[in-house]
Amino acid sequence: MRWLTGALLALTLGGCIGPKPRPMPQQGPTVFQLGLQQVRLDGQSLIYASDFIRERAFDDWEVESGSWEPGPHGVVGTSEHQGPAALWCTRPFPGDVIVRVWAQAVPPHKSDLNVYLFGTGTLDEPCLIAGTFGWWTSRHGLERHPNGPAATVRAGPMDPGHIYEIIVGRAGQRSFLLIDGQEVLTVVEGDPLPRSHDRIGLATWDASVRFHRVEVHSVDIAAALPPTDEETAGG
Repeated sequence: MRWLTGALLALTLGGCIGPKPRPMPQQGPTVFQLGLQQVRLDGQSLIYASDFIRERAFDDWEVESGSWEPGPHGVVGTSEHQGPAALWCTRPFPGDVIVRVWAQAVPPHKSDLNVYLFGTGTLDEPCLIAGTFGWWTSRHGLERHPNGPAATVRAGPMDPGHIYEIIVGRAGQRSFLLIDGQEVLTVVEGDPLPRSHDRIGLATWDASVRFHRVEVHSVDIAAALPPTDEETAGG
């Protein structure tokens, strides 16, 4: 464990983490391991889903920056000139939620399949950024926008033809990131963003990426996890 500047305590798995390419993940129930706890995402936990069918692609979404184009296989977001392309869901998702997306880079790009959590619908306000193959050096991480801190691990090279399954969420003071079923990073926040920060977003940075599908799940797993040092001290 290591303390970061500010309120994030990073519990990284270490090493070079590069998911092995595999076929398109099944868009159905899944079970993943978070520490010693098994977490199941299925129809009972699902509270929202979108595959961005063209006729209703942006019914629940609004563009903040970049260009976003729906098509037969999801939505493509493109940003240029060292800036973000950000697409926010207009529906609120208060409390601890888990976001599951399937995404890939659009060749020749090889970076930045990003998800925003616990925001307000604009990068002018704080949010949590879950980034993959980013930070200019191909790293995965969780960052408190806009002023940090950030916890990152080496990602290795991206396979631009591979569709990655990205799961990111929060359980109490823990925020976590998984890629293709592998726990990549967990952080503990002493001061999580408030419940009023209840918007999620999809994004990239200076790249072009395709999001095939997004799901939001509500799973009460915080009670099943051992308390953090901060929770024990506060209790």
